[in-house]
Amino acid sequence: MEKNGSILKQYRLTEKSSTLSTEMNQYIFEVATDATKAQISRSIFGEFGVKPLRVNVLRQQGKLKRSRISKKETTLVRKPEMKKAFVSLRKGDKIEIL
Repeated sequence: MEKNGSILKQYRLTEKSSTLSTEMNQYIFEVATDATKAQISRSIFGEFGVKPLRVNVLRQQGKLKRSRISKKETTLVRKPEMKKAFVSLRKGDKIEIL
């Protein structure tokens, strides 16, 4: 069994996540790429003391970017892949992050 800190990496603070948290009581976390929905749910309960109603997971593949070494030479660099978890809570439950 993994520790809670190794599953939840960080809270995604964007315009979309702040709108989801206020209107639909959903929170977005960046999680470990090998984490399952059950592990994410247990980690949220262990860290914040709130039982999630639903956990949806989105896996985002790393993008290819061009890296310039000199004027004539370019190389392709792949950005790391990421996994996001959309955590839905019951009405009245709240996660205090900020």
